[in-house]
Amino acid sequence: MGKYIVWILVAWMFSLLAVVYIRRILVHPDFSLHDDARFSRLRSQQHQIVVPTLVDENGNHVSYDIINSRKRTRRDVHSSSESASDIRRLHYKLSAYGSEFHLNLSLNTNLVTRNFLVEYMDEHGVSHRHRTVDDCHYHGHVAGHDISSVAISNCKGLHGLISTAEADYFLEPIHDFSSNTFEGHPHVIYKRDSESKHRYNEDGDCGVTDSDEVKKTWWMTNSDFSFAEQVMKKHPHHNHHHRHPQHHHQHHHKRRRRRREVSSMSSELNVETLVVADKLMNSYHDDYIESYLLTLMNIVADLYHDASVGNNINIVISRIILVLQDQKDLALGHHADMSLQSFCQWQRNLRSPENISSEKDGNIQKHDNAVLITRYDICMLRNQPCGTIGLAPVGVMCNPGQSCNINEDTGLATAFTIAHEIGHNFGMKHDGDGNACGTRGGIMADQITENTDPFAWSACSMEYIRNYIDSGKANCLDNPPELVSYSFPTAMPGELVDGDHQCRLQYGPEVKACKTNSICRELTCLKPGSRSCWRTNTPAAEGTRCQTPNTPVGWCYEGDCVPYGERPQAVDGGWGAWSEWSSCSRTCGGGVTMSERQCDNPRPSHRGIFCTGERSLYKSCNIDECPSNSRDFRTIQCSNFNNEPYRGRYYFWEPYVSQDIGPCELTCITSGGEHFRKVNKIVDGTRCYPEKIKPEVLDICINKKCHPVGCDKILGSDVREDKCRICGGDGSTCETVSKNYTKTLSAGDYHEIFTIPRGSVHISIEEMTASRNYLALKSVNNDYYLNAEWIIDWPKAYDVSGTTFKYERPDQGVESLTALGPINEELIVMLLVQEDQQGISYSYNQPVTRQGSGDDEVVFIWHWSSWSVCSSTCAGGESIAEVQCIRYDDKTVVSDTFCNAGTKPSRRKQACNTEPCPPVWSDGPWCECSQTCGGGHKTRTVLCMTKVTQLEEEVVDESQCTKRKPIDRMNCNMQECPPQWVADAWSSCVPSCGLGHQTRRVKCLNSNGEPYPNMCNWGNRPSAIRECQTAGCPPPRWVAGEWSECNSNCGRGQQQRQVRCLSYNNVPLSPAYCKRSLKPHAQQQCESPCVSRPTEEDDCQDAPSVQYCPLVVKYKFCNNEYFRKMCCHSCSSR
Repeated sequence: MGKYIVWILVAWMFSLLAVVYIRRILVHPDFSLHDDARFSRLRSQQHQIVVPTLVDENGNHVSYDIINSRKRTRRDVHSSSESASDIRRLHYKLSAYGSEFHLNLSLNTNLVTRNFLVEYMDEHGVSHRHRTVDDCHYHGHVAGHDISSVAISNCKGLHGLISTAEADYFLEPIHDFSSNTFEGHPHVIYKRDSESKHRYNEDGDCGVTDSDEVKKTWWMTNSDFSFAEQVMKKHPHHNHHHRHPQHHHQHHHKRRRRRREVSSMSSELNVETLVVADKLMNSYHDDYIESYLLTLMNIVADLYHDASVGNNINIVISRIILVLQDQKDLALGHHADMSLQSFCQWQRNLRSPENISSEKDGNIQKHDNAVLITRYDICMLRNQPCGTIGLAPVGVMCNPGQSCNINEDTGLATAFTIAHEIGHNFGMKHDGDGNACGTRGGIMADQITENTDPFAWSACSMEYIRNYIDSGKANCLDNPPELVSYSFPTAMPGELVDGDHQCRLQYGPEVKACKTNSICRELTCLKPGSRSCWRTNTPAAEGTRCQTPNTPVGWCYEGDCVPYGERPQAVDGGWGAWSEWSSCSRTCGGGVTMSERQCDNPRPSHRGIFCTGERSLYKSCNIDECPSNSRDFRTIQCSNFNNEPYRGRYYFWEPYVSQDIGPCELTCITSGGEHFRKVNKIVDGTRCYPEKIKPEVLDICINKKCHPVGCDKILGSDVREDKCRICGGDGSTCETVSKNYTKTLSAGDYHEIFTIPRGSVHISIEEMTASRNYLALKSVNNDYYLNAEWIIDWPKAYDVSGTTFKYERPDQGVESLTALGPINEELIVMLLVQEDQQGISYSYNQPVTRQGSGDDEVVFIWHWSSWSVCSSTCAGGESIAEVQCIRYDDKTVVSDTFCNAGTKPSRRKQACNTEPCPPVWSDGPWCECSQTCGGGHKTRTVLCMTKVTQLEEEVVDESQCTKRKPIDRMNCNMQECPPQWVADAWSSCVPSCGLGHQTRRVKCLNSNGEPYPNMCNWGNRPSAIRECQTAGCPPPRWVAGEWSECNSNCGRGQQQRQVRCLSYNNVPLSPAYCKRSLKPHAQQQCESPCVSRPTEEDDCQDAPSVQYCPLVVKYKFCNNEYFRKMCCHSCSSR
């Protein structure tokens, strides 16, 4: 059968595009294998030799030529070949195991951009790159089988997997086949190991135990694992739009436009993504690294297609970089913060025009977000392994220098981490972090536990990302990239990578999945030598085989074990009905009301497309002016802080008014000027700018964005004031007076310059040259309003004669007075002369009386205004020339309705102030306090940064920041801790050997060490005594006392002594503790000498009646007093 037979596992079926990290196995005729265990299983299976044929859709034979070697580059999107359509749908037929398989296949398409590029980088830079795509990757089904799936590559024969309800089959070509026995190309087909096929149906035989070691935290860090049928750039979904019940037209002038509402849009967004794998990743995943990365990102893209995210977001891969060796400017390691900072800077440099233009083949796709995947065990704030698995800046999507994240590779669950960290880039906070979504939590939960819903985004996550998009910070995602056909599997990840393999990807070889009923909610793994399962806190991949009492043969789908093959069709979302208008945000002065609709008719499900189009509408309400004695609306909002303690004290707060404050920002200051506070979200309907700063601007804030308001106070209206301050007027009711006053005036007195008529508007008075002279204002009744009686007032805004005059006197500039008007009385402009005056320039528009409207006398034309002030003083601002409708005679602005709308040109834009901003200190958020009370410390990152563009910042050397560096460490939680139990150190063990006890003092103390014995909970009092045991003691021993006196006064007797069992320290013990064989005698015989007394011989005689005295002597009973008396003579003579 030839010299070689090539067996190639599932990953090769998709030519590195579908299956992750499955080793190829080369089989030589002598059976020398790279994986002997795997080959032994293959040999045990009954394989068959088959010859597939190309057939038509009806199963009729077409050809034995089954190989498709067609190639193209990623950029070759539209093929001109007539046969291009021939390869998009193919049919094959083969017979094996008593069955006929008719394979109905379609070419997989679309996930990457047109300029998608894969680059390999060694120590010298890019070593090689490729863009080629093989049009030979298919998916489909087996005709006639209700439950089946096929994933086949026909690049060099048929490689792939045929899955039916009965069995799974591997199909592989036999290369170098030289026999003439077969016509066509022979292949080998074999069933997947029946043992592995059914082992999911067995009852689990290992317990599940908690393990804190695997509960890794998401930093600044879920989803389901299902593959999309085709992960591609989808065209906007055309839903039926319900007409709002209150849409209407309202005219203010016979040629004016209708009123308009402002809308919040749901649009399709495209996150063009750079994916980078470090050298450890490349070493670990080897030849299948590309396939692995594409599979992870395919899952991430699928997560962002879930309807719960509330927006239509596509994750599109634009570039993959595989780092083979350390890079000069990319420092990676265990320290997550430093690694992320280095990676963000490195990927920012990849965006630079110099790097892109230097590429040999050009057309490198730019990216909106950069994802780093590493095999380092990363850790927050420490350069050592720990539980961190992801880190990302919050709210930086579209910021070229910060839209990036770092993710630790943990197998297919890495997709959870990537989706989570990209969520942070989108401005999402953790579920439960200052919001009400922490009870269960979804993809943005700070930890994934068995209670987390890993297949959906929480309502808070949807709100965060919606606010971020509505704020305009995600505008870089509006441009749809060109896509290219790209093959991806239709099979779900769990079908391609079973539970055992998922555990091996996360924990290494020889690890297996535990057989549990809850594998779809949490995958648990069994390590060699362990008797309990290791919790991963992540669900098994979608499609993983499972078994429950109600589902004997199932697979995982969205966290549940459902019957195998059950996979609901995707349902695209449709808009529901508009809601009623909400209550007005203000009671007077112009507020807004909102109507919104939900994407719930139907709600998108099973990865259906989310609705696009208008999501919410806003319109003006309560536009009447507030009473004259009303407080300013910004003042009201700041006063809400009055009832909140700030740093332990209460203050009165008022708006801080400054030219430096941007639109829709509100900063409050204490009445004494000690402290500042920024309002997080200004109330909808608030003027974009304080009236004292820009009284002529009526635009209002909605969701922190400034929206135009016409002079009719209607949101979205383009009706403007004319030069006479008539809303929608044509400028015919006033005339402009513009003159220069240059008369010589004597010094040391006030001089009248001119009189402003009552009703005048757009008043402007200005010195022609800076001087020590001062402008003054008074009425015709000689009442001074400004700079009276040689007392010079501070430059600020003054309410005079029914309008506000803005008085300015810059140090190096000319003095000026401006007012919008109209004034309700005549005003006389005076000049306090202290030196020769060089002239006063003034202008105003005064009322006139005319016959008719003036429409027949004046021509109106479109005209570009002068360039606006640059929107930024540095880092690239924008200057705009607006299109205005003007009177041809005097060039004054009128409402757009007077000009022909069909000929209106576009406004002009130009870049300005493109130089970088001066470096300033940038401080990050404070970390948590090290102590909850009693005085701890907290730290933050403080960097010297320069703003390069409006979306890009760069870290520079600290010496370039001229101001004092903000503190990066401070004390916190200095409040006294409540009394608590404090225990001294344990005493020495008593006794010094063997079992004993230790004691310690336990006292209730406050943080100052003072005793509070009744203030602590006695139920939590630590123990004051415990058992202990030190070195072994000497064994117990027998100790004998002194012998007693002999109990015989004469002759033999008995004596005794006390024998006790004592411990090494002479403590009496039970005799059982001492060895019996060593016990000394406690009794012995003794003999006392007999003492003779002189007596009468007759007195010591044997009793006459006693015949046994010889026996008493013989048996030594003389010691007994009775026998000695009865046998006195015998006993005495012995």
